[in-house]
Amino acid sequence: WWTELECSRWWTELECSMWWTELESSRWWTELECSRWWTELECSRWWTELECSRWWTELECSRWWTELECSRWWTELECSRWWTELESSRWWTELESS
Repeated sequence: WWTELECSRWWTELECSMWWTELESSRWWTELECSRWWTELECSRWWTELECSRWWTELECSRWWTELECSRWWTELECSRWWTELESSRWWTELESS
C-alpha cells in the first residue's frame, strides 16, 4: 500500500496537525500503544517538518479513514511488525535525506 503511493514523495508533501486532531489522535495512538513507536522513529521532528493539509484535503481523508475503520485497520496490520517489514529504519533515513 505504501509503496504504491510512492510514500517518500507522498510524505514530503504533508502537514497533518489539523488532520490528527480531527481523528482524536492522542487517544487513538494511545490505544495502539504507538506513543513509544513514534518516539522511536523520532516522529515529533518528522511531523513538524510536514505540510499535508492540502494533500489530505484532496483525498477527503477524514471520510476515507472512517470508511477504512482505521482503528481496527491498524490493529489488524499489527503496526509495529508492519513497520519492521517495511524496513522502517532505512525508509526513514531515505526520507530524512531527501
